[in-house]
Amino acid sequence: MTPTCKPGDFIVILRHFFRININDVVVIQHEHLGMLIKRVASVDSQGVMLKGDDTRSISSDKIGKVARQHIMGKLLFRIAKKQ
Repeated sequence: MTPTCKPGDFIVILRHFFRININDVVVIQHEHLGMLIKRVASVDSQGVMLKGDDTRSISSDKIGKVARQHIMGKLLFRIAKKQ
């Protein structure tokens, strides 16, 4: 599967949100990996498990569960870079 957001795309995120749902695309600030854009795989009281849309993306095993406070926002929309 190809990534939803590609290098050079312009994204708009919603920083104030109440719910995180499975399949939402979120931007996180990971303490070791920096800023990442990932899709929500599961949500529970301990955090959020994420996955990438691209088979070459960083696995959720390496990222681990992400606490809600590390989620910077939910993807509202993206504008693809002109070719």
